[in-house]
Amino acid sequence: MVIAAALSLSVTAPAEGGKPMAAPTDAELAALVRRTPDVRMLAIEKARRAGSLRHDEVQAELAAGLVAERKTHVQVEPYRSPPRPCSTREHMVAIADVTVFDPSGPERPRSFTFTERELHEAEHHRAALTPEQRSFLLAALAKR
Repeated sequence: MVIAAALSLSVTAPAEGGKPMAAPTDAELAALVRRTPDVRMLAIEKARRAGSLRHDEVQAELAAGLVAERKTHVQVEPYRSPPRPCSTREHMVAIADVTVFDPSGPERPRSFTFTERELHEAEHHRAALTPEQRSFLLAALAKR
């Protein structure tokens, strides 16, 4: 109940022009997930700059730092499977899990895992996120 009230306040708070802000669409939420820092990619880049092939130690360190700073972040875990076509067969979608971590809110789940396909379908083909997925993303990404 408290979460629902907080979500409605965050979505309808007056914008700069004094008009209520519209709730983001599922496609916009999926796009926000894409723009959220990915700990795995940050670790790979940092390890590469250091001349190392091992990014797993760096990844744990970076994730701990983001949690300490209470910043929302993602971790993408790809599978060793070839990409598969999306529902319309116009795109090939990687087989991966995308976990969104929200270390700032103890009153709700601190992470939620999506498949790459779920995010792709929402972002590119107007598929609906589940109510649980949508409420988690609204709360986790509202601070961005």
